[in-house]
Amino acid sequence: MDTAKGRLVGKHDAVFICQIAQAEKRLQLGQHHDSFEILNEVKKHLETLSDNDPKVYAHLSRAYATYYRRKEDYENFYKSSLQFLAYTPASELSQAEKKDWSIKLGMAILLGKNIYNIMELLDKEILQSLIGSDFEWLHVLLNALGRG
Repeated sequence: MDTAKGRLVGKHDAVFICQIAQAEKRLQLGQHHDSFEILNEVKKHLETLSDNDPKVYAHLSRAYATYYRRKEDYENFYKSSLQFLAYTPASELSQAEKKDWSIKLGMAILLGKNIYNIMELLDKEILQSLIGSDFEWLHVLLNALGRG
């Protein structure tokens, strides 16, 4: 990792994506605390710079979402996932990924204690991936909760 960082001097976005990948790997290994520290460090550095590539923010938000989902922190998972979707065009996600994110976000709404901004999810194109699937009931339920 240090060798890669050395070759990427001056290419902040690439360094950040490498660090996020390292945090994701640690998360897969069950090293939650180490992963979270790396993500917070990247976030802190990103806040000091301007003109960062939106893909860096997308990767960071996805990694935070994964972390919070593993910790069963549904509120922060929901917030991080919405940030990921804000930085990631729906056209870049496969139909399976759209469905997966929709199901996870829908379950977070149902399981989270203080999630009130359901309309943000209802406005996302990815939610349409549930129509015609085994999870169409979730689409109907979320619409009923959000639109009344």
